[in-house]
Amino acid sequence: MGMYNQRRTEDICLLASNDGDKHYKSTVQELSFRIPYRNTEGKRQHILFPGLDDVKKGTETISLHATSDCGLPVYYYVKEGPARITANNTLEFTPIPPRSRFPVKVTVVAWQYGLKGKVQTAEPVERSFYINK
Repeated sequence: MGMYNQRRTEDICLLASNDGDKHYKSTVQELSFRIPYRNTEGKRQHILFPGLDDVKKGTETISLHATSDCGLPVYYYVKEGPARITANNTLEFTPIPPRSRFPVKVTVVAWQYGLKGKVQTAEPVERSFYINK
């Protein structure tokens, strides 16, 4: 996904399926809908996302603190590295793959979609840091 690949960002496809049984045959139903790639109308917004310090192996979580100058909530995703975003804007580290070479790079992206006709989509902000032994 990401915010820079228009082909992978603006369409969502959902699929519902049922294997069927002795009374009903199997079925598959697909639903596709388009979300505008970026809001381009309204007030511009920017994200302030402070840098993230390197951490030591064994660190469990770190808090993420990005803000939008329009006061809208900022969301995150992990672009690379052994981590995931959990509740309350927390970055939780997952197990480091065997044979990984240290330092291990982690990149987090902060993004904010905006409000249709009122606030434009903010330019996403990436922050990288390393997990050291």
